[in-house]
Amino acid sequence: MTSLGSFALIIAAVLAIYVCVSLYSWLSDKKRNHPYEKLYRVTIGIFMSVSAATILLLMAFIKQDFSFDYVTKYSSPDMPLYLKAAALWAGQAGSMLFWLFLLSGITAFIAYQRRNEPDRLTSYTLLILNVVQLFFLAVIILIQESNPFLPGSGTPGTGLNPLLQHWAMVLHPPTLFLGYAGFTVPFAYAMAALLAKDSSREWVERSHKWTLFAWFFLSAGIILGALWAYVVLGWGGYWGWDPVENASLIPWLTGIGLLHSITAYRRRGNLKLWTAALATATFVLCIVATFVTRSGLIQSVHAYEQNMPLTVLFGGFMIGTVMLSYHLISTNRRRFAQDDQFESLASKQFTYYLNNLLMAAFAGIVVFASMIQPFFGRMWVADNYNLIARPLGILYLGVLIACPLMGWVKTEKEKLYKRLMVPGIVTAVAALPIWLAWSPTKAPVHMMDLKIVGFVGQLIAVFLFVSVIELFVIGAQTKAKNRGIGFASALWSIFRYNRSTAGGYIAHLGVAIAMFGVVASTMYVTETKATVNGKQPGSTATIGSYELKYKGFQSQDRGSNVLYGATFDLFKNGRPLGEITVKNAYFKAQQSASHKVAIAGASALFNPKELKLKGGSLFDAYNLAEDLFISMEDVDPGNPESIPIELKINPLIGFVWLGSLILMLGTVYAYVPKRAAEPIPSVEGTKKRKLEPVAIES
Repeated sequence: MTSLGSFALIIAAVLAIYVCVSLYSWLSDKKRNHPYEKLYRVTIGIFMSVSAATILLLMAFIKQDFSFDYVTKYSSPDMPLYLKAAALWAGQAGSMLFWLFLLSGITAFIAYQRRNEPDRLTSYTLLILNVVQLFFLAVIILIQESNPFLPGSGTPGTGLNPLLQHWAMVLHPPTLFLGYAGFTVPFAYAMAALLAKDSSREWVERSHKWTLFAWFFLSAGIILGALWAYVVLGWGGYWGWDPVENASLIPWLTGIGLLHSITAYRRRGNLKLWTAALATATFVLCIVATFVTRSGLIQSVHAYEQNMPLTVLFGGFMIGTVMLSYHLISTNRRRFAQDDQFESLASKQFTYYLNNLLMAAFAGIVVFASMIQPFFGRMWVADNYNLIARPLGILYLGVLIACPLMGWVKTEKEKLYKRLMVPGIVTAVAALPIWLAWSPTKAPVHMMDLKIVGFVGQLIAVFLFVSVIELFVIGAQTKAKNRGIGFASALWSIFRYNRSTAGGYIAHLGVAIAMFGVVASTMYVTETKATVNGKQPGSTATIGSYELKYKGFQSQDRGSNVLYGATFDLFKNGRPLGEITVKNAYFKAQQSASHKVAIAGASALFNPKELKLKGGSLFDAYNLAEDLFISMEDVDPGNPESIPIELKINPLIGFVWLGSLILMLGTVYAYVPKRAAEPIPSVEGTKKRKLEPVAIES
């Protein structure tokens, strides 16, 4: 059966070579009309071959066919079905195949959409996409460690790494890969436009939705990874600036710049070269993210073993992509040139440009810091990253505030001051309670400069939140006045007919909420360690307003693993909340343990089995204000005389998850097309009123 998978991939590679050679030769010959639609159908055939190989491997996991070496490495008979299926992308070889499967599906979808109306822009786009497919096919076929179809011993394996056996980690890789594969499309369209010497808005119109699609799934993947780190790894945080974590963040940053550049290109014809450059950079950084994890060059809890042939192939592909892109952008510089001279710094045009500079600079810094280890033998620690990320994050929040308030070319001072007044007043009123909330008596922040950075960050987040709400209100008021309709109807019409901008503003609301939580949950954490007597029920541990009273210890042998934990009665301010259990699991085959942390707070929704309410309200147990985080260190399950636990209070971490969810919903809302054009008001209804510009643009 393994040979069938390899054969399917070889067929796909042959077809990809045929399509690439044919498209290149036909596109170079402008004198004749060629049957491009034929090659579009062959591209769909590539997807069918890759799908056959992927389904074959998936079925091998489900049926536990240990004649596949890859199945032996990442599966075992006692794993539940969903983990057997998820093991498909657990290793280097399977993840490469899955990356290729998603990319070939996207490529086939574009070919299918345009099969009856082929054009040069689409044909060049499919040429680039097929070259990328061919690269991944070469990696899988030529490098043994990347081939999931090697024959195995037939002996059952030990299964997945215990740390990966969590629903968030099951979803994390495929969402990241969807983001990576999705960002290949705007890159392919950018290269196609440069090859076709087409500086019109057509290529950004076609790639806009794909960019939203890719950024949504990359965001989802990053959030799922952060959630997994928080509830599984047991250290009480969600972002540690690990090089492999950073690898997915970097294209996300440039993706933000790309989204805004595409908007400027579509609406005003600005930032054309920036858009092409960011499309290239984001794609290359997606390849870098794939490479960093799988090459083994960088030491990380997430990385695989070092693989020099893979390093050579990926390195050559990335260098070739950058050189080709640079050549095409340079030779088309005049054709894609535009008037990007700013009439005023107080303009949307300038803030978009500043957005690109900030995202590019931030991405460049993280790339450098993450990649210095193999070249200089040293790593940046989290404090180094935070030293740069905090001021850059505050500056970027300022850009998010300014951008929607500005006109495209210039902004009237009186109108700008008027729009800044309400958010300014609300922020000023909020300043004192925010400062008092994080005073040194309530949080272990002893450095005044750090306290001021956090204070300023939260104030700007408040300002951003209020300013976005005000934009909706002003837009609805203006539209209601112009159209002679009620405020509620006008607000509804904004959400109905201006979905792209409304979705963007919803996303900005999410950013404001998430950043407010990020500042608190990273800079104002309270933590302590305690040891309770495992033989003496009634032993207590306290932190802040919480008290834990030890009830007992349980141990259960479940065959493949031993699950053991300590149960406590939980009190807050002397009031009983319920019963909470912190556990560890020891996996026999892997000879390793994993944490099953206990959480009281908003994050308990993601880990609900460990908290049982008894007397406390849902609001007390799942509140957004703070998380009580409990993890247990190594304990002898057969003789738990002393049980060491670590306690943390993570304030406002629920705001991180809530803001992230709103950010995702805003992206989805911007993606969904409007069903009908906005009706034009009748002359009778408007002739007596002077129409004013609506603040929300379509």
